[in-house]
Amino acid sequence: SMHWKFMIFGGQHALEVSAANFSDYYFIPVRPYLDYTDEAIFYTDDGAIVDSFKTRMDDAWVDTVRLANYANVGALIREWPAFPISPDLLFVPWQNFAKRPVPRYDAERTRIDLIMYKITEPSHADGLIRAVKRGVPVRLMVEPSWYRNPANVWQAYNVDRLYAAGVQVRVRAHEGFMHQKTVLLYGQGLSLLGSSNWTSASNTSQFEHNYFTARSWIFTWLKGNLDRKWRNATGNIETKAFVPLPPDAPVPTAPVGSVD
Repeated sequence: SMHWKFMIFGGQHALEVSAANFSDYYFIPVRPYLDYTDEAIFYTDDGAIVDSFKTRMDDAWVDTVRLANYANVGALIREWPAFPISPDLLFVPWQNFAKRPVPRYDAERTRIDLIMYKITEPSHADGLIRAVKRGVPVRLMVEPSWYRNPANVWQAYNVDRLYAAGVQVRVRAHEGFMHQKTVLLYGQGLSLLGSSNWTSASNTSQFEHNYFTARSWIFTWLKGNLDRKWRNATGNIETKAFVPLPPDAPVPTAPVGSVD
C-alpha cells in the first residue's frame, strides 16, 4: 500500500517529510499538550536528501506494476534526473526496513529510546529484548488504542513481551493519538525517523521512507521531544505508565448444549 507522507517543493528545492498524514489534526494540535497527534515533522533543503526523494517519487510515478493511474495522469514520464539515493535514507519496497535498524539495536551499548505507533512484527522487538538482556536501558512509548484490540492481537503480544523483558513502557495519556515513529541510539548518536511502523508490511511491501541521521541537532530535538512526553514536563499528562492486562476470560463457542 501507499504509506509515504512527504511533499517535494521543486521550485524551492525543499522537502517536508514525516509520518503525518495530510490532515489538520496531524499538523495542528486541537489543544497543545492535551489533544494532538504525536508527530516529528522534518523540513529540509539538504540537496542529497531532497534529490533522493525526487528520484524515488519518479521511480514510483512511472511504476506500472505496483501503481495504477487514478485520473488525469497523462504520460508517465520522469520529472527529474535520476539522482543517487543518499546512504542516510532507506526506502521500502526497494529495501527491507528491518534489516538496517535491527543490527543497530544489537550494536548499541548505552541507551535506546523510541516512540512507535504499531508493533506487530517480531524482529524489532527481539532486538530490543536482546539489548535489555545485555544491560542496555530501553524506553518505549506506544499508542495504547491497539493494545488488546481484537483486530490486531500481535500488538499486545509484542508490547507484553517487551514489558516482561524489562523494557520501560509508557503509553499515550492525552486525548489525541500517538502516531510518531522515532528511535534514538545514544551510544551511536543516531536518530531514526520516518514512516515505517514495526510491521511486516512496513518492512517489505508498503511504500515507506526512513531517515538514519547522525546530525546532533536532530538527535537533541528528538530527545527533548521524547523526554518532555516521558516526564510530563509541561505539567500536562501526555503519557502514563503502561499496565499490562490479565488474559481475557475465555468465551466458549462449542459445543452448544449439554452432552450426556
